[in-house]
Amino acid sequence: MPINIKIPGFFKKNLYLLVVAAWLITLSFIINNYWSATANMKTVQKKMNHYINDAENDFTKSLFNNEFRKHMERTAMSEEKQAILQKKDYFIYLYKTHAPGQRSLQYWSTQTVLPDEGILASPHKAGFAQLSNGFYVWNKIANSKTFAVALVPVKWNYIVNNEYLKNDFTNNPRTGAFFDIFPGEAAEGNISSIYKEPLFYLVNKPASLHAKDNLVSVWFRII
Repeated sequence: MPINIKIPGFFKKNLYLLVVAAWLITLSFIINNYWSATANMKTVQKKMNHYINDAENDFTKSLFNNEFRKHMERTAMSEEKQAILQKKDYFIYLYKTHAPGQRSLQYWSTQTVLPDEGILASPHKAGFAQLSNGFYVWNKIANSKTFAVALVPVKWNYIVNNEYLKNDFTNNPRTGAFFDIFPGEAAEGNISSIYKEPLFYLVNKPASLHAKDNLVSVWFRII
């Protein structure tokens, strides 16, 4: 014998409201889980290492390209090649060596920042540095006549902040809400170069600075 279930008139007439409410609650949990993933140390560390190492590998691949090496030894570079370099997620600088300790800058893909003397004189292939507008991972490849430097932006550090200049992490602006960075290595959160050299490490910000439930997910539940 079939069972007839009577739905109250209000719910029957406004069934779509229940469906919308269910979707909003589901969406709030999805959004909250997304932000929680951003706040997870291992997740952020993995993404950060991928971002840094992908840029390093791309730089190394470019420098070992025969065509690029020919460009390094010339005083001029074609506009086509310059356009390719300027589209990369990191900055490239080419120097010509004249004598020990003497060099001249031949090409730069940005005018916003330059490698400092500590980077240029370092015997290492990779490192971490704070420059005029932010924190960078640097790589360096040299031969007898020339050498190239790559600056991979990690986090901006502008003196003046506004709508267009924000001190965010470059690979994910949300990371700054949960983490700070410091040079060297620690027990966890270490970021290393493709040469296995420690660069910097992530540190959790105090829990009071961010809520477990972000405002967007809470708003969806209230609605």
